[in-house]
Amino acid sequence: LLAVFCYISVRNAESLSRPIKGLQKEFEMVEEGNFDIEIKEKTGILEVDNLFSRFHVMAYRLDNLIHKVYEAQIKEQKLIVEARQAQLQSLQMQINPHFLYNTLEIIRNLVVFDPARADSLIIQLTQILRYSIDTSREYVHLDEDMAYIGDYLDIQKCRYGDRLRYEINIGEDCLPCMIPKLVLQPIIENSIKYGFQKKQQIHILITGRLDNSLLLLSVKDDGLGMPEAEALHLAE
Repeated sequence: LLAVFCYISVRNAESLSRPIKGLQKEFEMVEEGNFDIEIKEKTGILEVDNLFSRFHVMAYRLDNLIHKVYEAQIKEQKLIVEARQAQLQSLQMQINPHFLYNTLEIIRNLVVFDPARADSLIIQLTQILRYSIDTSREYVHLDEDMAYIGDYLDIQKCRYGDRLRYEINIGEDCLPCMIPKLVLQPIIENSIKYGFQKKQQIHILITGRLDNSLLLLSVKDDGLGMPEAEALHLAE
């Protein structure tokens, strides 16, 4: 009976690990600028199929934007080019291929050792992709963006473990406020990216409060920062 259980567990792990490994290869193709992605048959696993679907939509939209930028450049329509490039830059900034690839690698490893956690990460990654590729709104309520940030930080925490600590301290009265979509994510990503370059552990503090109806959001980390001269230059 134990042998049969082990056999079934291994087969289930293989059935989940194989499509995730394939998706990693597709991420590598997109990162290299190759958008010729084959639409594969469904795996029968709802969470994995949703993840594939969101990724293919993202790749299609990114490829479409690139072609529109190219067409606009040919026609020398300067304003259209700038608008499309800003839109493309925004999409690329929101979906970091390295983050996606690393997350898939984490999921692939967890499939064998902790299938429940792997399922949870797949759902969170799907939610991140769904939110990121939705270009129908430029402004969202703060609580919507913080739900995305929560999923993002949870995945990063799974990657870095105790090396990454974070706190979120945002007043309830701030949550209905409208903000530019994904305004905090690039800042948090930079805190993680550059913080770990010089330290083994980092702590990130995200705060929000209202001051005379003005929303004040802050992202702080205890990284080593940058030279004072460089900071002054950026502030100019």
